[in-house]
Amino acid sequence: INSTGIYATAAFFGVIVIIPSRSLLKIASAVIADAWKAKNLLIIKDVYYKSCINQLIIALLIFIGIWANINNVFKFIPAEFITGKYVIFFICLANLIDMGTGVNGIIIGTSKYYRWQTYFIIFLAILTIISNYLLIPIWGITGAAIATAMSGFIYNLSRYIFLFIIYKFQPFNYKYIILIAVGAASYYISNLLPELDNFILDIILRSGIIILIYVPMIYFFNISSDLNQKINEVFKKIIL
Repeated sequence: INSTGIYATAAFFGVIVIIPSRSLLKIASAVIADAWKAKNLLIIKDVYYKSCINQLIIALLIFIGIWANINNVFKFIPAEFITGKYVIFFICLANLIDMGTGVNGIIIGTSKYYRWQTYFIIFLAILTIISNYLLIPIWGITGAAIATAMSGFIYNLSRYIFLFIIYKFQPFNYKYIILIAVGAASYYISNLLPELDNFILDIILRSGIIILIYVPMIYFFNISSDLNQKINEVFKKIIL
């Protein structure tokens, strides 16, 4: 029971990664449904690509922010919760993968192959049960989190392969490699800051460093044209 409580609390931090996707998914669902009616695969392909890259940009920033401040996180909660440290990591990773694969579920669910979405969900349930059965005895609650990440990866990979085979949709390109490199660099540089005694100040400074590196580099490499457009609009308002 204690382990379950620790897991539930630690998993809450991981869920933060996926929160920004909720409003986007609602909008994308309507656009994709209309595109299917019009048989406009180009719109669906475009929404698929943009959902993947834009969601991954946001999710990766949150993931890095959480993990860079992980030691500070455990200063807010009782010491016994430290066993949930890597639960946070793997649940965050699972949700990062889900965000990075975009609206693949919505595309399948609103297409003529909508029944396949049910098959994929059943497949995910089987994967989750088997992986938990194998990994929990080895690594406890961390094993459960690893099982979630592994199952989520295979589940989303299956949906990606399905869309690629049926519709030739391919949302991934070299920009994802650049994005991951930017994220890794931001995390590494933030870790060069010595841990401060005042953990609130440490969170502010460490998070500030990540944002000051991550956002300008995302803009410089033009990872997302939508994000660059929004940043340009903000700059114009500030200047004017």
